[in-house]
Amino acid sequence: MNLSYERQWKWPLILVFMRFFLAVVLQLFIAGIYLLQNNPTPLQSAGHWFTVYGSFIDIGCLAIIVWQIRKEGKTLLDLVNIDKKHILKGVLTGLLYILIFMPISVVGISLTHLLVYQTPYPPQIMGGIPLWGAIYSVTLFPILWGFAEQITYQGYSLTRLENCFRNKWVAIGLVSLGWMLQHTALPLMLDWQYIIFRMVSFLPLTIAMPLIYLRTKRLMPFIIAHWAMDAIAAIMGTLLPILK
Repeated sequence: MNLSYERQWKWPLILVFMRFFLAVVLQLFIAGIYLLQNNPTPLQSAGHWFTVYGSFIDIGCLAIIVWQIRKEGKTLLDLVNIDKKHILKGVLTGLLYILIFMPISVVGISLTHLLVYQTPYPPQIMGGIPLWGAIYSVTLFPILWGFAEQITYQGYSLTRLENCFRNKWVAIGLVSLGWMLQHTALPLMLDWQYIIFRMVSFLPLTIAMPLIYLRTKRLMPFIIAHWAMDAIAAIMGTLLPILK
């Protein structure tokens, strides 16, 4: 295999699956702490914290991306590709994307849960953490998560895989696979029905986003929409149950 060709796809492909790998490792690490404390359900208890330890996933992936794009003479802001002359348009587009992606996400989750569990009402996977964790989950977590996830899958990996393979569908397929797989570890549960449900439910969204992004190449609206959707989910899942 040509060495320069391998270098083109190696790190973009690694990053596609890196977030899943880090999510598993971090949950298992925290589960080990719970196990030492004789917790009867260490894996489940550790999974409650994914909206907190998820930021370590973001930091790890962003650090690798910064390391790689320095070789290209680029920064993270270059990947966001902000149109400075039309920032307001970018913000409004982000708000429009919320109206597009939120229904896609809800329908995908509900239909998949109906197919797998015979009910369209999925259980809440967030929550079960103290107030300070909930506050973090609705403030800092959505900002960093939305930024890092969009940078990793779309701003960095998607475009480079498309350029490498000269085929947008191969690139979208790989990114979609890694993106869906990540959600099986947020949180990780050793149940095949749950794994299928988590993967398939995010298929529509992980196809729709890359298709639109490859046409616009503007990441800021996706980051805004992603932040808002995660913030809403975190408020409903982690904060509201405590405040009731």
